[in-house]
Amino acid sequence: MIRHSLEWVVDSHARATRQQVAQSMRGANRWGSLVGGFLLILCTGSIYTTQVFSGSLETEFGWAARQVWLAFPIGVFVFALTVIPAGRLQDKFGPSLTAYLGAVLLSLGFFTTSFANSLAWHYFTFGVLIGLGCGFAYITPIPVIAKWFPDKRGLALGILVAAFPASALIGTAAGGLIANFGWRPALQILSGLLLVVSLIGAVLLKNPSEHWTRGRAPDESGQEKRTPTLSEGSSFWQMTGSGRFYKMWLSYCLAATGASMLFGGVASFAGAMEGFSPQHLRFVSNFSPLANVGGRIVSGWLSDVWGRVPVLAITISISVIVLALVPNTTHLGWFTLLLMGEFWCYGALLALFPAWTADAFGTKNLGANYGVVFTAWTVAPILGPTLSGRIARMTGSHSTAFYIAAALSLIALGLVLWAGRSKSRPSA
Repeated sequence: MIRHSLEWVVDSHARATRQQVAQSMRGANRWGSLVGGFLLILCTGSIYTTQVFSGSLETEFGWAARQVWLAFPIGVFVFALTVIPAGRLQDKFGPSLTAYLGAVLLSLGFFTTSFANSLAWHYFTFGVLIGLGCGFAYITPIPVIAKWFPDKRGLALGILVAAFPASALIGTAAGGLIANFGWRPALQILSGLLLVVSLIGAVLLKNPSEHWTRGRAPDESGQEKRTPTLSEGSSFWQMTGSGRFYKMWLSYCLAATGASMLFGGVASFAGAMEGFSPQHLRFVSNFSPLANVGGRIVSGWLSDVWGRVPVLAITISISVIVLALVPNTTHLGWFTLLLMGEFWCYGALLALFPAWTADAFGTKNLGANYGVVFTAWTVAPILGPTLSGRIARMTGSHSTAFYIAAALSLIALGLVLWAGRSKSRPSA
């Protein structure tokens, strides 16, 4: 009897030890997946290298700057269209298929752009192919990391999406390659580098098992903070049939558009300030990604502590204040500080909305669900600068545009608070 009891105790201890070891190994996998996702999203930021290559294309072919730039909105549009089907594929088949597709398409886009000899070819390769690659590569890691980190979801997603502004390094590298080898070889070298880095990311990115329990989603406290309310995952149609989704989407779109209106008019507005110089603009360009990265990581971490809605409300409130103060700012130092603050707030949106979507609608179908929520952001880089420019031409000043941007952000704040009060119905 005693011997059997001792054997039972020893066996139980051994099983517990094996479970702890397995859990620890899976815990290591989640950090490996975070690194893999970071590398994938880092590569998607290469879509912004349009401006780096534009001068070479204008010189060689005599194209107008606006003609070359048009590849960027085409790429963003295709990016936006791709994230929803890519997210659904990820939900159904896992991250490997979509990650590899994203890596190959992104690399192929850069490689084929190196053979451009017409605008149509440039639009197809740099716009369509790179946009497709970005759509697959960007959306794939987000649901994976949300599943791996129920206990640190905001922080983990903040680190993940911080890779996008960190990709400013790619633009710097591209400029160096053009200077040393010319624009065509530079595109080919960049294509190879992106393929290697993104494939490493795809290999590292793995879904957790269905029984993964490391940490837990913390308890609800107040405003729809963390725990999914539609079981472990509402369907795409359940989410899009809820009022909360439309409030979230519109608030995301308005807040991001307001920030983009400032970014689109910043060069013209600052150029009229006393003491402004091109060197100062380069300084802002070099340090704005740091503010963007900081906003994503810090806001994500704070949202794990305070909740998504409170941190979003604080972030958008700061944005409203910044946008309202900018038109009355004449001192270059204060203007720079306000601009860095807006980059911080803008970055925070990209970390908080995927975490909020996962909390509100679950992680089971997060690829498709956040894919459609993310389309709200993809509107902003095109709509914001376009609105800002048109308003400035109509009024003769960017000040009115910035006040309108502040009003849009104020509406976004109201929608966030309204959505935070919404209660989701349980899924069937």
